Amino acid sequence: MADFFKKTLLSALSTILSLVIVLVIVVGGIFVMQGRGPDIKDHSWLVVDLYGDVQEYAPPGGIMGEVVGGDAETLTRILDNLDKAALDDRIDGVIFKLSSTHSAGAGKLEEMRKAVKRVRKAGKPVLAWGDAMSNSSLFVASACDSIFMPNGGYFQIN
Repeated sequence: MADFFKKTLLSALSTILSLVIVLVIVVGGIFVMQGRGPDIKDHSWLVVDLYGDVQEYAPPGGIMGEVVGGDAETLTRILDNLDKAALDDRIDGVIFKLSSTHSAGAGKLEEMRKAVKRVRKAGKPVLAWGDAMSNSSLFVASACDSIFMPNGGYFQIN
């Protein structure tokens, strides 16, 4: 009977040890992936996409949202990336993709407009591109160097 309990205990301990090892490998892989920055080549352009929901900051959603990259765009991420582009010598300019289908209010748009001006002050061009522009997207686009639209694009100004 003692031999049975000894084998059962060893089996349980080896299973727990195996799970701990797998967990350490997975967590280590996640930390390595998060620590790596993007591979930016010389003469790159930052593309900022202002479509859909723009939250103020990323809500606490756990580590899996960061790993999979499925989080919505945030104002803080847009502003940080624009400020980094102004300082990074590998970035030649910014393309700001705009549309009338975004949820950014007047305050967020004003912050983006100021960030665009900081990039331009750093001597880098900022180009606005949009397929459909409203008053709010045109407000940000007017701070850029140039505004581009496809042939089928339109302005909806009220």
